[in-house]
Amino acid sequence: PIPCVPWQSQTSGQKGPVFQQTFEQVEGDLQEMFRTAFKLSKDMDENEQPGAVKVAATIKSQLDNFRPALPLVEVLTNKGMRERHWEKFSGVCGFEVVPDDRTSLEYFIGMRIDKHIDELKEIRPR
Repeated sequence: PIPCVPWQSQTSGQKGPVFQQTFEQVEGDLQEMFRTAFKLSKDMDENEQPGAVKVAATIKSQLDNFRPALPLVEVLTNKGMRERHWEKFSGVCGFEVVPDDRTSLEYFIGMRIDKHIDELKEIRPR
């Protein structure tokens, strides 16, 4: 499974409604968080701030571990997906997938649909 990035907000990231996000937003947020964590880890002295350096390294690692989920985010947030696409998507996943204002990326990761990513990418409109 793809490890989860600990985004705590209920309105964005993994815990917020995935269908209300855009791929560009998620990818941009991920890049910004990674840059910030990288800068923090470079700006801190490990001898003076060992705890802070460890936290920054942990965040960077979690963000790196999340990167494999980006193709799934790209498919799920594709605004060109129509009912026919979701029907095929549901068939591949083995359960009904209907865009709503509640379902999170965390849910889809938990359902392990990332193992079908190649098939799912073929379904999405280009």
